[in-house]
Amino acid sequence: MSSATKQFITKKKFSRLDDYVLVKTLGSGYNSKVKLAFHKKENKYYAAKIIRNKVHVNSNIKALKNEIAILSKLTHPNILNIKEFNEDGVYIKKNGKSYKTKYVILDLANSGELFGYVAYVGRFEEKIARYYFHQLIDAVDYCHRNGITHRDLKPENLLLDDEFNLKISDFGFSTNIDRNLTSHVGTKLYMAPEMHMPDMVYNGPAVDIFACGLILFTMYTGLQPYETAAHPKDSFYKYFFTNNSQEYWQIVKSYMAKKVDLNDDFKGLISAMLAVDPVQRPSMAEIKEHPWFHGPVATSAEAFKDLSQRKVKVEQEVEKQKLQKEIEKKKEEKEEHLIKKNVTTLTEAPCQGAKAFRNLEAPKENKTVEVEGQNEEIINLVEEFNLPPLMQEIKNYGICDIASRFALEKIMSILEALNSKNFTEIKKHENGRKFKCLLVQEGENLELVEKVNEIEEGVHMIEFKRVSGNIKKFYEITMKLRESLEKHLE
Repeated sequence: MSSATKQFITKKKFSRLDDYVLVKTLGSGYNSKVKLAFHKKENKYYAAKIIRNKVHVNSNIKALKNEIAILSKLTHPNILNIKEFNEDGVYIKKNGKSYKTKYVILDLANSGELFGYVAYVGRFEEKIARYYFHQLIDAVDYCHRNGITHRDLKPENLLLDDEFNLKISDFGFSTNIDRNLTSHVGTKLYMAPEMHMPDMVYNGPAVDIFACGLILFTMYTGLQPYETAAHPKDSFYKYFFTNNSQEYWQIVKSYMAKKVDLNDDFKGLISAMLAVDPVQRPSMAEIKEHPWFHGPVATSAEAFKDLSQRKVKVEQEVEKQKLQKEIEKKKEEKEEHLIKKNVTTLTEAPCQGAKAFRNLEAPKENKTVEVEGQNEEIINLVEEFNLPPLMQEIKNYGICDIASRFALEKIMSILEALNSKNFTEIKKHENGRKFKCLLVQEGENLELVEKVNEIEEGVHMIEFKRVSGNIKKFYEITMKLRESLEKHLE
């Protein structure tokens, strides 16, 4: 690695994990953090699940090793496969400091959770729901035939790859079928009723089938089949305990859009899969023979088109939520600062009496938020523009997540061609790695800078940075450029 590359990595603050460059965080939980990891030799992205050092206790490591052992036995197109597990990895932080950590490298499912495509956009059409139900049942059946029960199936654990194929993830609660199961594990909402009964021995496959029924119900209706848990006190699931399916489906219909007709085959399959008695639930073979299962199924092309359109809306909603959280965080920090300041004033000058107490009132809402030294009126950004600016755009006014192994000259040539179509004026820097671009449109100027830097030998990262102008326009044009670049740099 050249000294220039090392200097750039330090400057850009990319963390590293052994042979992987950690591009950004994909998600996090109590036990681990998941990063987008780029392997320079393979020129491929993966998901790196990095175990938090503070939870390196025996119980967590045991659970992790159990998950690794199970995933190592499974190879299926609809299961998130494992690439490697390292108990002695070296994590190099952004500041150059390093420490040892445990991590897992998994296939990348970069289109997110199935849950978001329903929660943010709405129910799937029947053919699309059936398409994903087929993938789900095929993968779960494969697990059962290999002696494994998942025990935590839910839409949040069903991921999608770049072709929108379903990938079952998070086998942390998985175990072997050939033993009595009594552990109450999983997520409360998706647990079968027998898992809510103390000390009751239960059947792993029957629990998974219950969860699959719940997932199908959610995909096709856009609703949950009950309120809080599969329990007799639940205001909806209680009808399953009293065998009153007719009233249950009448209630469900009242919550559905009028144009949606839940056919008898669908209702019959769901009623069977969500049965209180696990013995009454259908087996995998019976599910595959059910009339609803054999109805019209979307093609992979139809599913891709539908989910591609949904993905745009999902990303908008996710980014709006992130932005709102950031805004709320900034407001809270500012309020806390003002309150602390007023408390200090009160302590230092008690003689001010009632006047000082009035200073402790909550500050009025300020619609200007301090972001990275810039004053930007973004409190009402979501309502005003209804757009999903990426957090890095709002915080740093830049995007830098396009990596390519193409030569610098070709990248700059493609950028120059795209810029000539999208900007009023462009100026190439003498270093050959930078463009200054100006767009004059309807009396409103947008100025931005494009940089191409080498993050590893032969690997370039393209970054956009807003200098001035409307954030909405900056977002729109950089998204357009990024999409075009990704097509040209494939």
